[in-house]
Amino acid sequence: MKQYNRTILTTAFILSLLCLPLCAPGLASPPIKVEDIAAKVWEKARTQQTKVNDYVCTLLSNKQEKDNTGKVESVTRIEMKSYFKKPDKQLKEFVKATKDGKTASKKDLQPGVFAASFVKSSEELAEEIQKEMKSIITFSSDYKDKLDMKILREEKIEGGNTWVIETVSRSKDLKLKKATLWISQDKLRTIKIEAESVKNPSTFVKIIKVTTSLSEVAPEIFLPKATKIETSLSKVSSKQVETMNEYSNYKINSGLADSLFLKP
Repeated sequence: MKQYNRTILTTAFILSLLCLPLCAPGLASPPIKVEDIAAKVWEKARTQQTKVNDYVCTLLSNKQEKDNTGKVESVTRIEMKSYFKKPDKQLKEFVKATKDGKTASKKDLQPGVFAASFVKSSEELAEEIQKEMKSIITFSSDYKDKLDMKILREEKIEGGNTWVIETVSRSKDLKLKKATLWISQDKLRTIKIEAESVKNPSTFVKIIKVTTSLSEVAPEIFLPKATKIETSLSKVSSKQVETMNEYSNYKINSGLADSLFLKP
């Protein structure tokens, strides 16, 4: 009888060892691949694209011009309405502004002929970089093949777990050199991105850095909450230009008319 009991106990012990890898909690699972994360983020982003036909939001822009010591020389604050309609219609409507504390009209904010050529170039570059960022944020198929990607670490943001992923461009066609993305493990969406342009992307611009945070403005719909653009100018001016854009009061699928986007 004792031998029989000993045999049963020995058999039960061996079975428990065999079961351990399958049922024991806390055992490490195979590491997730960056390609798998990118594919899941792209799938979620495509779902959002089918849900959002248009949106309008309030855009508050705060622009500071600094000298090479970091001293603020000029501050411009602009309130706008920002409109979007699929596939790519966009419009920014001027509401009001101040420049160095004084009320300014839209005409007051227009630069001179020479300044326009050089300010516009830096702003256009920032726009190009932000367009590239939109594609990288979603890991769209047309951009994913132009990037080297790797997982840097896991990190908590506002109580949620994220994967931190670095992308480096291997295409000479892109203005973006590299970017760091924070991907929500729960939502499988990008909630923050820090990006940097190639060096000297134009004659008057040394480098541009852009940081964007995104929030869930409606169920499963993520749109920008804030964007910080830091531009270092060169040659003509060694100034630093820092623009902070804040987005709020989103209205999704309000049925914007095509005529809204026609130039007057």
